[in-house]
Amino acid sequence: MAVPPRLLDNDKLFFGPGGASLFGLDKRITKALAKMGLIRPTLVQAEVIPLALKGKDVLVKSATGSGKTLAYLIPMVQKLLSRQGATAGIRAAVLVPTRELCSQVERQLRDLCYYSTDAISIVSLGEGSLESRKAKLAEAPEVVICTPGRLAEHLKLDGDILRGSLETLVVDEADLVLSFGYEADIRLIVARAPRTCQGFLMSATLEEDMKGLKSVVLNEPVVVKLQQGGDAEGDAPADLAQWYVTLGKGDKDLVVFALLRLQLIAPGKALFFVNTVDRGYRLRLVLEQFGVRAAVLNAELPVNSRRHILDAFDKGVFDNLIVTDDAIGRDDAASSEAGSDADDDDGGGDDDVGVSAKTLTKQRAHDYSASRGIDFRGVLTVVNVDMPADSDVYVHRVGRTARAGASGTALSLIADAADQSVLEAVQARLPPQPDGSPTPGRLSLDVSELEGFRYRVHGMSAAVTRKAVREARLRDLRAEMINAETLKAHFAENPRDLALLKHDAPLKALKVQRHLAHVPSYLVPGALLPELASTSAAATGDGADDDAEAGRTSAKRQWQARHKRGKTYNKAQKKKQRRKDALF
Repeated sequence: MAVPPRLLDNDKLFFGPGGASLFGLDKRITKALAKMGLIRPTLVQAEVIPLALKGKDVLVKSATGSGKTLAYLIPMVQKLLSRQGATAGIRAAVLVPTRELCSQVERQLRDLCYYSTDAISIVSLGEGSLESRKAKLAEAPEVVICTPGRLAEHLKLDGDILRGSLETLVVDEADLVLSFGYEADIRLIVARAPRTCQGFLMSATLEEDMKGLKSVVLNEPVVVKLQQGGDAEGDAPADLAQWYVTLGKGDKDLVVFALLRLQLIAPGKALFFVNTVDRGYRLRLVLEQFGVRAAVLNAELPVNSRRHILDAFDKGVFDNLIVTDDAIGRDDAASSEAGSDADDDDGGGDDDVGVSAKTLTKQRAHDYSASRGIDFRGVLTVVNVDMPADSDVYVHRVGRTARAGASGTALSLIADAADQSVLEAVQARLPPQPDGSPTPGRLSLDVSELEGFRYRVHGMSAAVTRKAVREARLRDLRAEMINAETLKAHFAENPRDLALLKHDAPLKALKVQRHLAHVPSYLVPGALLPELASTSAAATGDGADDDAEAGRTSAKRQWQARHKRGKTYNKAQKKKQRRKDALF
């Protein structure tokens, strides 16, 4: 993702005209940075890298998307290359709160080590069984990327895997790591690491509970605080336009339909936050009937499935992602055991035996938080279809857009008194707009103008029954079971189970109403007609709408004619053939 110029340090370069690094970096690093298209460091990288190269412990507070990951990866790789072969064993450990972040950090680190793969081996413990992870660690990789719970689990089995070898310890998204209850795991890791280990704490906020972690991980650290674009600590990005719409509780589907089909939000990637898995599937089924492609990302999906959905979203396979986040507030009462247990749940179901439903829900919640940490690329719009529990979660949700200096829009749907209460808390927390009005501001959208769509939207909403939602979830569950890596051995030993699963009676899916994907002009509110017409004309040329509609009608009639003739012809041919082949 391109970094906006205002986030770059225009006075510094990763390498000069002759290829020499101005930071004194290894040539293999600068070549990799050039391959990644990175010439200038971001402001946070320009501050942190020189300090880290001097061996200082660093505490960094900087906004999401400011380049914090490379700010610690570059000096970490430089140390590994400059002291190549100095010690045998794990020399660097990067701790992150979720397994999705494990994959993201690993991907960026492998890009940075593109020309030094022979010197640096990298292992991610984000997935796999305990035995497979033990086998990876037995190869003594230079870098390990995992959650604190994973590493603490292996330290309890072998307390010497870090002793005498670890040179760098990084805690990324440190505030989120704490909120997931990993503090005791981190204390265990630090206790088993050499005292000379260099430490990094990277965070988007500096809260009171960070002081305890700072004293544990860091030794006389340098604190780097970088605010960008006037952001206040812990507040939403400055380049984010925030709005809300007041509506009836039964009008959420209507407004979401209008946002997408009437292009009331910018074309591009959008996140739709809901509070429960059922709500997520219900919204997806409603949108699918109107020809809007969307996916549901939630904590119940196995890690591989979540990664696949994120990759498809990042690549633009679909633009609308419905996100559930059952763990959206901070759970300060969570114990480290909950964090470790959550981390060990790999979605296969075997680890859930004997665990209460309430405990399992908490474990899954700790393991996943889409409102924080996960790097959704290029998101232009965030829609709070369901308002979150508090203002903290709101800020983290809307922070998925307007990242790295880009602009974005957040819209919240306010349907009842509870939503209004959260909105007022958010407005009290965020600075007002330049004209003195509160943030978020009221969007000038009159829901009554959408009355023409109410009949068709409510008809499609009524078709999404509890049974339809349940069957949609069962379809996804069946697909996950068939493709699950953890069940392959079971299916190999019990092929009948796989056959029964594959040949089970198909679940009924809702019919996609393709004709509803087209919005007739007579239903569009008058105020939006000129805007939609200009948008269409700019995209396809004057008169393109009429030509396209005429073309669709003509093509439909031709298809129907061919289809009818084909059926008649086929029946006649079959009858004639039967007579020809008859013996009597």
